[in-house]
Amino acid sequence: MPTAADIRRLVAEAFGSESGPAQVVDCLLSLRTEVEMITPLMLANACGGDRRTYLSAMISLSEPRIPLLQMHYAIEDEDRALYPLEDETILRYLSTGELFHPIDGILMQDPKTALFVYFSPTDELRECLQAEVR
Repeated sequence: MPTAADIRRLVAEAFGSESGPAQVVDCLLSLRTEVEMITPLMLANACGGDRRTYLSAMISLSEPRIPLLQMHYAIEDEDRALYPLEDETILRYLSTGELFHPIDGILMQDPKTALFVYFSPTDELRECLQAEVR
């Protein structure tokens, strides 16, 4: 099982110790809690900083080189409920511009305002975060 030091070293070697990805890892480890849904806004609120910087860094941490996060998409409806979307749904939206609500199948009028990106930890990062909580 990787330790916090192992994760920090891997990220520092890949991106630099003062990089955005290193800031994301430091922030997540400093929370001392298990998280399943990680957003740039959550990190900005918890640790300070710019959510756009966090988003870019989180995308870097979801790439095959250092896969610590998994990127997911959901839509947020008028009631602020989140509905996760399958990868195929996102690919279809990117190619056609049409996005259908995953529950009722109705074509969404303005999907850009409802589309929501979030991240979850990979098993490796999840194990490390769980160890930090104990």
